[in-house]
Amino acid sequence: MTTLPNLEDMPNVVLSNIFEKTGISGILKFRKVSRSFREFLEVSPMNSGIIQMNFSVFRDLISLKFYEKDSENLEISGIQYSKSGENNCEIRYGNSGKALKDSEYSNRFFEDLKIILTYQKSIINILQFVCPVPFFISNYQEFVRKFQKTLENFKLKVKIFHMQHSNFEDIFGILKNLDSREIEEISIFSMTAEQSNNKEIDNWVNLDQWKMAKRLKIRNVSMDQSIIDFLHFEEVHIELRTISANDMILVAQKFLTSPIPKDYCIEYLDFPDESKFSDFLGPQNVVNEENSAKIVFQSTEDENYLRFCRCFLANVEENS
Repeated sequence: MTTLPNLEDMPNVVLSNIFEKTGISGILKFRKVSRSFREFLEVSPMNSGIIQMNFSVFRDLISLKFYEKDSENLEISGIQYSKSGENNCEIRYGNSGKALKDSEYSNRFFEDLKIILTYQKSIINILQFVCPVPFFISNYQEFVRKFQKTLENFKLKVKIFHMQHSNFEDIFGILKNLDSREIEEISIFSMTAEQSNNKEIDNWVNLDQWKMAKRLKIRNVSMDQSIIDFLHFEEVHIELRTISANDMILVAQKFLTSPIPKDYCIEYLDFPDESKFSDFLGPQNVVNEENSAKIVFQSTEDENYLRFCRCFLANVEENS
């Protein structure tokens, strides 16, 4: 009688090739098949090759989506962890799902996240973290702490870090655990009402991640911060609570004399001595209307573009 080949009896090199081709979603499933697979995967040095990871946190639901190096469809590699009943959890892989009794959904998420990050050896182009309304999630702070703690053991290599949330202390705890040698862009956007952060960002400016990044985009969050802390970036899009003519002249001179800054958009709420800056730029570079909005600095190979825009943001974009 012929014995059918058993996958568990395959040589390690063959198993490694199989598991790498299945991707991280396949690895998560194979770990649940048998103890031998689980033990093999725990010591295997394979790379999952994820190039983009998106985390979304909602009430009683965590969604993880990722592009893998050979995948063109983000939705195919999506996993959702949700609360089901009082003490149960439902995990969905695409169109298939599984219910787990006496299992807390966020604990299962973090168990799988540790596995995913263990196999992530290459650079992630985009790491995106979305929590639109954190005050609706009763255990959100606990979730953030667990997420920060998980990242401490990995130092992920990430090019673009994007977080749709406005608590700078929370963001700081995640950002500091990314590999500073690879970070290129930090992007923050508050989806709730405009937020103000006056103290927490002081911790950011001392981070290597802040110093090494090339682009900074912080939207819908007003800051009381010196413009000096932003001048090493190539691209900046921020909103400051108050700006001064001397600071803006410093930025303008930086654009005229240094190859580093390329594209700055500085929105503001208060500009007490704006006439001094207008005089510095000259009337040809000032858009005069009733509502102050932003100052735009752009540098290209051919010319430097400096404009003081005193109008609605939408109007500025139409005129630019």
